[in-house]
Amino acid sequence: MKKFTWCTLFYALYTLFLPLSSQADEHPGFTLADINIVPKPQHIALGSGSFTINENTVVVAPGEETKQLAVFFTRPLHLAAGLELRISSVPPASNYLHFVPDPTLSPEHYRLAVSRNTITVWASDYNGYLYGVQSLLQLLPPQIRSRSKAVHTTQWILPAIDIEDGPRFSYRGLMLDVSRHFFTMDYIKEVIDEMAFHKLNKFHFHFIDDQGWRLEVKKYPRLTQDGAYRVENLELNWNDQLPAQPGQQPNYGGYYSQNEIRELIAYAQTRGIEVIPEIEMPGHITSAVVAYPFLSCSGEQVLLPNGGARPPFNNNLCPGKESTYEFMGNVLNEVVDLFPSEYIHAGGDEVSNASWKTCPHCQARMQDENLASLEELETYFMSRIEQIVVKSHGRKMVVWKERSETPGGVVPMIYKGMGEVWEATKQGYDVIVAPASHTYFDYYQGSPEQEPLAYGNYMPLSRVYQFDPIIDSMSTAQKRHVLGGQANLWAEFVQNKQTSEFMIYPRLAALSEAVWTKKELRNWTDFSKRVQVQFNRYAYAGINYAGSAFNVDYSLKADSVRKEIAIKLMTEFPNVEIRYAIDGKVTGASPIYDEELVFDTSVTISTRTFRDGLPVGKLLTKELDFNKLF
Repeated sequence: MKKFTWCTLFYALYTLFLPLSSQADEHPGFTLADINIVPKPQHIALGSGSFTINENTVVVAPGEETKQLAVFFTRPLHLAAGLELRISSVPPASNYLHFVPDPTLSPEHYRLAVSRNTITVWASDYNGYLYGVQSLLQLLPPQIRSRSKAVHTTQWILPAIDIEDGPRFSYRGLMLDVSRHFFTMDYIKEVIDEMAFHKLNKFHFHFIDDQGWRLEVKKYPRLTQDGAYRVENLELNWNDQLPAQPGQQPNYGGYYSQNEIRELIAYAQTRGIEVIPEIEMPGHITSAVVAYPFLSCSGEQVLLPNGGARPPFNNNLCPGKESTYEFMGNVLNEVVDLFPSEYIHAGGDEVSNASWKTCPHCQARMQDENLASLEELETYFMSRIEQIVVKSHGRKMVVWKERSETPGGVVPMIYKGMGEVWEATKQGYDVIVAPASHTYFDYYQGSPEQEPLAYGNYMPLSRVYQFDPIIDSMSTAQKRHVLGGQANLWAEFVQNKQTSEFMIYPRLAALSEAVWTKKELRNWTDFSKRVQVQFNRYAYAGINYAGSAFNVDYSLKADSVRKEIAIKLMTEFPNVEIRYAIDGKVTGASPIYDEELVFDTSVTISTRTFRDGLPVGKLLTKELDFNKLF
């Protein structure tokens, strides 16, 4: 099969779309091949000519809301280009960007028009304007994301274009687990920035788990004094940790003050993002039991677990004691006062009920409430929490979907499989879809031989891109119950910012397109081209993104009858070449792989991907020992 180089592909698209974009006198014309916006807009039409941003360009922002939006546009140009654009309430004769209200547009939708003399963004709400600005920035060269120094050699030229766009789903989220490993507020803000750049709007903050309590609660200071710090050897991976012993001094942890949270909420709001707190219960909450032992069935003092302590943890909340509900009610009162979010996540997953079997308080509660099983006791507990969150405070309560007996007033977050999406929507629940099969970012995204240690399963970029919160066979009524989807980054194996970035990007780009762009407009080959430009944007922004989709993976097949070994090489991106060498060094002149290789003796094969003659993936070297395979 003939291989097209990047230049060949560019030229083919250029000639294909040339009639749509006759060039301006002063600048070369643009084609649709130059438009690399992620997530993909719903409608793009190229015009004629271009708009050049220079020191005389003005951003027209008559109100406080649009002034903030103007800053989002002018700040990158100041950092990357050294341009000091003027923000004004009055438009000049030409060479300006302005924001125009359009009440006919749906929430979060926008229209963007670039001509030779003006740039216009229309929207009916703040998020719509914001997403128009993000698309505008992605029309500029990737150098616009440079944070450290001005790029003086780049021309800041926009194509004449008309974009009409808006999200497929109202809920587009990312969850970060900060309990297993703690992350600074500065890094959380960087994640918020990238979420906005990808047009996501829900940040799910997993504050609480067995290994750490990360949120200040004024009424219960020991939650952070005792529950936020544990014993951990930072030189060891999660599963290699030794369980904490009595008398050891905690040396790892941290938490966020309420003032820090208020600042983060305000920061996120200007970026169109709702911060959703999660307070895990009645399981995954040993960190609270460490601080306040009366919360458990036994009331015994326990130690904060780390990776060396293996679940299931039986130090859960006691649903039989009334003091448990008083405690959680007080905690939730502060959480609701602190977070203005529409949603409050209350956990509800993976509860070990072993201690409830022999607990006199639990058994008495079951008798008093006429509960037939421990599962019904758990449902009773969650129903009491629902009364606090939904009925007392008027918020929507999200829970991890565990059982069909989900309390009636909640929003299940589906994580086990798409079959549960069908079941919950059939029952009339609104749902948020985050299945481990497509959206767990703690899984490997490439061969474990070439990746940092991860949870163990496989979640390549292409699989994330295949994610669809809706099942085609759903009824129209069921589809209306799907609010959207999100990705989850659990942090057992994510110890620092560099690893966190590696696990999030570029998979966040695939997730963003899955929940933003209409299904019929999505195409892996097209996305593969655009996301490679996104790689360049990540690089200029200093993000430690994963290039795993460029790497070569392999599968082996041994034929014991013919005494042959067949190796199949593969990579995710369709527009790169796989080159290989046998018992030698692989270069841009090495043979191109096009079919499986068969050997009848031991060999060492080296392989990597190339584009335009340059290596883009990691080198993979595999020794095939003929004697060991038979």
